[in-house]
Amino acid sequence: MMRLWTRRPTAAGAQRGFTLIELMIVVAIIGILAAISIPLYASIQARARIAKAQADARTLVSAVSMYSGTFDSLPPALANLTAAATISGITGGPFMKSIPPAPFGWTAYSYTSNPCGTYTVTGSGADVWGTADAFHYAYMSMTGDRTIIARVASVPGNVNAWV
Repeated sequence: MMRLWTRRPTAAGAQRGFTLIELMIVVAIIGILAAISIPLYASIQARARIAKAQADARTLVSAVSMYSGTFDSLPPALANLTAAATISGITGGPFMKSIPPAPFGWTAYSYTSNPCGTYTVTGSGADVWGTADAFHYAYMSMTGDRTIIARVASVPGNVNAWV
């Protein structure tokens, strides 16, 4: 019985290895794992880009708030946040070191303001499926009692992503 479990010496030049079936099974398993993991990885990249853009927008909004708190007016452009300025005898800034670059594949962040004191910071780009992702931060300083109405204009595609 012990003879069944011991290795027999091979003849000179004889080689042992894997059979073709064993190699095909290994290749099939690797293919299945790749088919599962690649879409998950792409989804994680898209979510990371969106998270980076939202964090950058919050940083920009904070810098705009500091600028408006210092000079009692909104900056004319995002570039005004990165340099020291003197307005009406008040010196302040820079409010941030540099404007953060948008995530790969996204357009540069945009900033618009109007004389009413409302400003919007916007970013947009395509995700890994080629659909557009975007966000908007809007701000308006208010005093006294006011009513704020927020609405979702549209939710294209998968609504579960909002949960």
